[in-house]
Amino acid sequence: MSSDSNTNKKHIILIGPPNSGKTTLFNWLTGYKARVVNYPGSTVDYLTGDPLDKYNLPYKIIDTPGVYSIFPKNPSEHITQKILTETPVHTVLVSIDISRLHRQLPLVFQLKAMGLPVAVALTMTDLVDQKYDISKLSKTLGGIPVFSVQGKLGQGVTELAQGISKLSHKPGTRMSVEDISKLQSKFFEQTDEIIEKLLPKEIKGIEFTKKADRILLHPIFGTVSFISIMMILFSSIFWLAAPLMDLVDMGFSVIAEKTLQLGDSLFIDFLSNGVITSFAAVSVFIPQIFILFAGISILEDSGYLARAVSLMDTFFSKIGLSGRSFIPFLSGYACAIPACLSARNLTSRTERWIVIAVIPLLTCSARLPVYSLLLSLFFYDDSPWKAGLWMTIIYCGSMVLASIGAYILSLVIRSNSSNPFVMELPIYRRPLLFGVVLAAWRRSFSYIKGAGPLIFIFALLMWGALNFPRNADWSPSEQMENSYAGQFGKAIEPAFEQMGTDWRVGIGLISAFVAREVFVSTLATLFQITGDAEESSLQHSLLKKMRLAQNKRGDPVFTPLSLGVLILFFMISLQCLSTTAVVQRETNSTLFAVTQLFLLNFLAYFISVGIYQILS
Repeated sequence: MSSDSNTNKKHIILIGPPNSGKTTLFNWLTGYKARVVNYPGSTVDYLTGDPLDKYNLPYKIIDTPGVYSIFPKNPSEHITQKILTETPVHTVLVSIDISRLHRQLPLVFQLKAMGLPVAVALTMTDLVDQKYDISKLSKTLGGIPVFSVQGKLGQGVTELAQGISKLSHKPGTRMSVEDISKLQSKFFEQTDEIIEKLLPKEIKGIEFTKKADRILLHPIFGTVSFISIMMILFSSIFWLAAPLMDLVDMGFSVIAEKTLQLGDSLFIDFLSNGVITSFAAVSVFIPQIFILFAGISILEDSGYLARAVSLMDTFFSKIGLSGRSFIPFLSGYACAIPACLSARNLTSRTERWIVIAVIPLLTCSARLPVYSLLLSLFFYDDSPWKAGLWMTIIYCGSMVLASIGAYILSLVIRSNSSNPFVMELPIYRRPLLFGVVLAAWRRSFSYIKGAGPLIFIFALLMWGALNFPRNADWSPSEQMENSYAGQFGKAIEPAFEQMGTDWRVGIGLISAFVAREVFVSTLATLFQITGDAEESSLQHSLLKKMRLAQNKRGDPVFTPLSLGVLILFFMISLQCLSTTAVVQRETNSTLFAVTQLFLLNFLAYFISVGIYQILS
């Protein structure tokens, strides 16, 4: 365990099935202040945090990976079992969804049979109108304390904390895992009796859920609905974000202009044309990233995301995977790193490796600024819906590429292990605006925090490489061409000319290995966005200069063909060394990670070159 767990300080261990409200409850108790801890000897992480002072709980809290039972089937469930048996524990707090008692309540009986000090947090209680007797439920469970909470609103969390602080558990009789497994049928019988006698029969939204699922889970209508929902989400990234992007752009333009007015020195030039320009080039796309995360949060909170996973099960089974693989696939649209981590929940080792191998092909949020810039250039002064439509095609195309890659790998690497897919479908619920905004903000802030330092460092390096060596007699264009960056760019230009680009784009592509967002900030610096008087917008100035850019032959650098080839290159390439490091850790294979890095970039370059040479 971690250093926290090696002390005698006791813990509150949160355990429960996926989507039972466990992590939401953890966030309320800790105030969203959590640390990710790696279990020794394993690549599996879990969350640990201290309760907020107002709860007066002298215990650390651990949020374990979601489980349905104490019988582990994948690495995450094995770690949950180890945490339960090897951690000094005050209370094992089991999160149980009141609308899913039949499937989830047996976990409580299993934990009690292990002799653990158990308490129950009954979640999703806002789904019932009728009263239910908590004290009778506790008595029927053999005296196990039961607390009612509404995680999304935080109702009942204070009462739960107060109740846990007063608990004094007596050691229970511990049964062996073998004996517990023999009592499974009895546990389900007990659950049925409790549901029949003590809990309300009416659950809000069940009838609506049944009616909606007749359409949304239909083989044909469900697929059409899924594609339509995805198109609305990705198209909104353009048309809904446009006003916010203009505000961000305008703000940075004013800052850049005011900075230039401070003087005529290298430091002022560095601040304006280096730092501010680089941050502006990437920050202008933050509204799009926020909207993407907000859309994904709405799908999660409404209950539709689980339907999408279920709907994709048939398709994924045809490419050698299970519907459960759709979860890391969908996570890959946010970031490849958490997507690789979520692959731990796959019970088949072969399936985990296949999924991790193809996740970099999915369009992560770091690619969004790149695609937005290239599509804005492609559809300059054209209707936003066209760029939105092509963004949807790119996102769907990345799923196609990843699926093709998974199918090929599943043919090469066959597995004898079965991985049956079982997922409980939650009741449809109306997402809370506060929860959606908070989730989108936290994910967006994480993106900003991760990209910000890299952008600053690379802005400093790129500005220095463009401004040195200096010669007072050089014109601006001569300064660029004779700078260290220009000299390096000219040396590598022949390789990138084959893709229809010049040395400036080549440097941008190489810089993207630090982080894909850096490609945008690098181009902004290379094309020298200066905020000219006639341009009140840094973004418009960048697009204008890129449209007018010419190579050494006097031909346009950015043509419809070269832009399409660049987009294809980014769709295939793996330009994220952080992802490579995580892949190495998750697979425990340096060879796997290095091969993936080399192969995807090799394919991206040669496919892009081949298509350009054929079509040009």
